[in-house]
Amino acid sequence: MDVNRRAPSSEEKVDALLIPTDSRGHYIVIYNVNLPMRLFATDATSTAALERVKNLLERDFANAEATFQFTASYLLFHPATRQFRTWTGSFYPRGNAPAMLSTFQTFRPDTFVQFGLDSVVDVEDGLRNWAREDTGWVFHEIISVIVNVQALVSQTHPLVSKFPNSTHGQKRHIVFALP
Repeated sequence: MDVNRRAPSSEEKVDALLIPTDSRGHYIVIYNVNLPMRLFATDATSTAALERVKNLLERDFANAEATFQFTASYLLFHPATRQFRTWTGSFYPRGNAPAMLSTFQTFRPDTFVQFGLDSVVDVEDGLRNWAREDTGWVFHEIISVIVNVQALVSQTHPLVSKFPNSTHGQKRHIVFALP
């Protein structure tokens, strides 16, 4: 699979950005780790998927203070039009509370997996009661869990070398399979 070609939500992938912040060589690194819901079918597969993410973050964000948040890609349904829509992130414009799987947390390897399990368990049941009266869209199902990870790094951090060179100070983007 060539994951650099718009891989679907059913793929285990990492969509990464490197964004320059200033003239002193600092960058914001953003990872969006896509975990299809099939990986959360059992406790064993859920734990294994979150362990893989933890290992990736330990390796790539070593010596950087990373924060993370659990969010998702959702399938919404409009009963009046019978249409479905895929939505990523928050689908609640006046605040994230109903659609947010977790708040931002500092990445700590020793608590990451359990925090992830606690954030995802029974989340579909809670969202199933969500409906937007002003739009008519209702929650149907979660397609994938997304771990959004962010950190500020210097130009000498090893993570910067994962991205292609840019001569114009523009953001850089890569997509790769989740190891």
